Amino acid sequence: MVALNYFPEQTGNAAYTTSLAEGLADAGVSISAVVAAPYYPRWKTFPSSEWRSHEAVNGVDITRVRSYVPRRPSWVRRALFETFYGARLGLRVSEKSEVVILVSPGLFTSAVVELMMRLRGIEASRILWIQDRYLRGIAEVAGARATVVERFIHSMASRLGKQCDAVVVIHERWEREVAGQFPALADRLHTIRNWTHVSAPESIDVDGMRSELGWGSVGNEIVVLHAGNMGVKQDLENVVGAARLADQRGLPLRFVLMGDGSQRERLEELGLGIERLQLLPPQDNDRYMQVLGSADVLLVNEKPGMLSAAVPSKMTSYFATGRPVLAATDTASVTADEIRGSEAGVVCRPGDPAELLASVTQVCDLVSAGSLSGGPDFVESRLSKEAAVEGFLKLINGCNGIEDVDKKKVGAQK
Repeated sequence: MVALNYFPEQTGNAAYTTSLAEGLADAGVSISAVVAAPYYPRWKTFPSSEWRSHEAVNGVDITRVRSYVPRRPSWVRRALFETFYGARLGLRVSEKSEVVILVSPGLFTSAVVELMMRLRGIEASRILWIQDRYLRGIAEVAGARATVVERFIHSMASRLGKQCDAVVVIHERWEREVAGQFPALADRLHTIRNWTHVSAPESIDVDGMRSELGWGSVGNEIVVLHAGNMGVKQDLENVVGAARLADQRGLPLRFVLMGDGSQRERLEELGLGIERLQLLPPQDNDRYMQVLGSADVLLVNEKPGMLSAAVPSKMTSYFATGRPVLAATDTASVTADEIRGSEAGVVCRPGDPAELLASVTQVCDLVSAGSLSGGPDFVESRLSKEAAVEGFLKLINGCNGIEDVDKKKVGAQK
């Protein structure tokens, strides 16, 4: 597996690359991960005390490589970052590999790695795993200004896809849209859903956790929590605006932003003096679920116009807690589809602080009426890690005639 994001990162798609690699190892596959030194969501390489350049963890042989990381990732800087990392990671792919899983993001990284594999004569089968749709992201974030960039990325993505034996996307809607955008790839597209990579704790000391975090007790203060990346796509200025309105109206509400990202410093500046806004640092997995389970409402907030560029990874964890979810997103977005399909939350208009504030009351009313409890059932029926690992095993064994390999023999090679 070649990826930009892996443990010890705990947000974004690092949780899925790590979980898949370890799941494949548990299934008897001999697997190595060639990955970037951890940098996300801080966009700054973690201190060397927090990671090792080479180690074996849970059956996965991990090689981490340093390269350039932009402190403020504009499109140009991010392209350079991914290209440089692609060149460095491409040199570490073993010539003995039978199958290589290329993870996007980053798309540029995967394209450079694949090119270097060809130049080095590595004949391994290629599986492209798409976690983030660059073309949609550029179109939805940058708008009409991105036309030239879109054409370039479309051409690059098409060429990369044609060089791969299989292309995996994480949502059925993505499969339909990618097939329409790249007809030549339609016969090699597969949907394998992301899964819940952390489990809800058996019990939570909600009163203790809320007290520790400075929150009011249940029933006296409604806590609305957004967890994860603080980037441009999340448009968290909307949440700051809603907290400011709650201050003005004296409401028993608290909006909490937990995580890190390129916009955190700006959000801290915008939030100065707002009593009903709190920013928390990222939490480790166990504590993360404890904090989520202690909130009243879990929030997904997206920039207006974001339709299908990404499927927020936080939602799998949100659903597992059984807490109600409020999604400030376009009604036609993939995120809205997930909320409706799970019967675990409410969708409201994005980019409108007053609408967000009003929707919190709507969510609480529905919870009081016994609604919005479908998250755990949705996790069990649709977001299973076992199903995802099995899906990748089938692809790995099916690539380039490998379906004839005896699984016992694969396990013996480990």
